[in-house]
Amino acid sequence: MPRSKRYAAFLSYTHPDLPLVNALGRLLALVDLPAFVADEELKRTGTPEWERELHEAIRNSCCFVPLLTPAALQRPWVLYESGAADAHGLRKVPGRVMGVSREDLSQIPLGGVLTYDLFDEAQRCSLVLSIYEGYDPKRRASFEKTLRHTLIQSEELKQVARLARMSWAFIAGSRPECDIYRPAIEVEHALGRAGEATLRLITRDITRALLNAGFSITSCPEVPDVGNVVQETVLGEILSSRGISKDRYRIAGLYSIDRVLGDNQESRMKRRHIESWLLDLRKTYLAPNECILVLGGNRGTEEEVNAARALGLRICSIPNLLGYGQTLYTETDDEKLFPVTVEDRVWNKEVCDRLVSFLQRTE
Repeated sequence: MPRSKRYAAFLSYTHPDLPLVNALGRLLALVDLPAFVADEELKRTGTPEWERELHEAIRNSCCFVPLLTPAALQRPWVLYESGAADAHGLRKVPGRVMGVSREDLSQIPLGGVLTYDLFDEAQRCSLVLSIYEGYDPKRRASFEKTLRHTLIQSEELKQVARLARMSWAFIAGSRPECDIYRPAIEVEHALGRAGEATLRLITRDITRALLNAGFSITSCPEVPDVGNVVQETVLGEILSSRGISKDRYRIAGLYSIDRVLGDNQESRMKRRHIESWLLDLRKTYLAPNECILVLGGNRGTEEEVNAARALGLRICSIPNLLGYGQTLYTETDDEKLFPVTVEDRVWNKEVCDRLVSFLQRTE
């Protein structure tokens, strides 16, 4: 019977998703479900030793749990391990993150089985209970209510949720214009690369780096120099046949309506109502994101950051682009901010990579 097998689940993943697979493994261990996670170094080799370990682990597992992420869809390991699971007759219990659409799932032969959304609380619990069904059906039937309560109350479940939602990043900002943030002309002098590195260039660098790291991106294409550059860059990556799905970009934000309402000269009471409505609207379009990046920016960007803070999003800013992004560092002390040092005022690939790593942190 199933309990004679060593593992409740074989967790299939790819290297960028190691934090997610470790979090899911801890969640399963919380309710006494042992899971197999392949050694990353051995997995990379693709040697006969790795193949033996893979098949031995699959034979000793009750079900196969592929973690469907943007990175996984671009790697051969998921297809290989899925085929091995089929060869050994393992039941599949796939889980997907927010950055993977239903359309993307057609790339993997799952055999029409139900895919669980790891970013949805009810479905996360159902995935764990489905694994339990194959490993210890009697206990699942007897203690389902207790198991579900344990899962819902756990920090481990919240950690899986955070990682499953992490793929979405909102890129905010604009070319600094307001006097309170310093003149826009200073942006050119504040950058490295002897003036070559403009706001648009850095926006393109960051957009590509986030896409390559598996993030999906949201921006407001009406905003010159930032939002529209983000959209142009994503479109370029899609059309270049690099495997970037159109579902990894979303349009969101306020621009025209924001300027009209922001300049309203009505009474103080009316203005408070308008500001409250704007905050609620900003929270609505920022809510699906895990983080917000601030590139330059003016008053509207400041309001977006306030909404992001209210939602508990991670905030990342490039202060050498001036504007509100610099103000974040001179007037606030927020642990969610990207820790920029003096050396970082010269933009380069190393700084860009550290920025992405900061956004991928799981603590």
